[in-house]
Amino acid sequence: MSDPIQLALLGEVGPELFGLLGQLGAAGATVHLGAAPNYKGTLVVPVSADPANALAAFERVRAAHAELQVVVLGDLDVRTALTLMRAGGVQVVLPDEGGAGVIGAAGRLAAGGLPASRPIAAAAPAPLRVAAVSSVSPLVKATVAPPVAANPLVKPAAGAQADFPAVGDTIARIERLRAQPNVGVMDVEKAIIHDPALVAAVIRASNSAQYRSPRMVNNLRDAIVRMGMQHVFSVMVASTVARGLNVARPRGQALLQQLWKTAMLTGDLGRCIAESEVLPRPEELYVAALLHNLGEMVLVWRHFQHGGDASPEALHQLSLLVAREHEAVGRATASAWGLPPIVQNMAGYHHGVRPGEPNTDVVARHVVLAAWGIAREVLGDVIEEQTEVDATEVLDEMGASATTRSRLARMCAAHFAGGE
Repeated sequence: MSDPIQLALLGEVGPELFGLLGQLGAAGATVHLGAAPNYKGTLVVPVSADPANALAAFERVRAAHAELQVVVLGDLDVRTALTLMRAGGVQVVLPDEGGAGVIGAAGRLAAGGLPASRPIAAAAPAPLRVAAVSSVSPLVKATVAPPVAANPLVKPAAGAQADFPAVGDTIARIERLRAQPNVGVMDVEKAIIHDPALVAAVIRASNSAQYRSPRMVNNLRDAIVRMGMQHVFSVMVASTVARGLNVARPRGQALLQQLWKTAMLTGDLGRCIAESEVLPRPEELYVAALLHNLGEMVLVWRHFQHGGDASPEALHQLSLLVAREHEAVGRATASAWGLPPIVQNMAGYHHGVRPGEPNTDVVARHVVLAAWGIAREVLGDVIEEQTEVDATEVLDEMGASATTRSRLARMCAAHFAGGE
């Protein structure tokens, strides 16, 4: 029998924490009030929702117990949660996750070993500056847009439909199916049953933590029923695009994979915002967030697919081209694929408002930019010096609720923990 989890609760135990103590005890954890000098377990630190106070409380604890792992418990905003998670040896748990959340976080810390202690940045209104992740250095100077010499490997934006021909055909079929009135489970099943990659993607998604079901689905029909038609269509589009982002050169493939990783997290965060704020058509907003930088992916894919190299000079020219062309290429590609209008508009106009656009596009842009800003803070930038996006400011502009912000913080914490 394994030893019980050792937890030391620091700070004042108010009435709101009595229930938590009971939950922890019922789950088999041994809870100490305060940490003795020889304590070797995990610390649980309740903090206030105020970012400055939360960071100060954490710094005091880390200064006194630099060698211990810490579970921070509080209603934190996204930026504060991210800042704490980067400190090393830290998990963030929101109060409504209760004792199970604390024990799960302590277990993840125990599995991950001792903290790599790093100082944390003070809370500031400016967006976090994050170094690029992985061994792939970012493309340079992506927002510089002086005249660029013509690149014979780059087709004009209007020719975007020539990219990913098989992928484009598949997505067009998916969108035609989505547009059919009264489309049913058997229609979708019939449409993709002979595409093993799509079948596998749908079944895998139906068994994800999002559905929290103890029963594993192992056939396509049950997966469609569990997920619902619109979510299935979103998974099909995402899986199909991912399948097309393949090039032979390792550097190009690494860049595309990192762009896609950011796109997937942006889509998930966008869906979270849309569902939490009860916005219409959350699945379309998911796809809009997922593919809003479609033009970037197409241009990088096109460069390497048509013989472009990975020299610093070539990547510099590519980054300039991405800055200048990615919205036009994204708009043309999304249109050629027959994606919904809101997805086309976000792929083509996510950096600025176009004249006479409907309010639905304004709302969608808020969702996309907030999600993208958070994803960049979590993952870093693949393309250096992109336009800064303050996700907190965008959430403020759209009047996002405290519940939405808490859910976003939880998603970021889960990402850092490897839970999603």
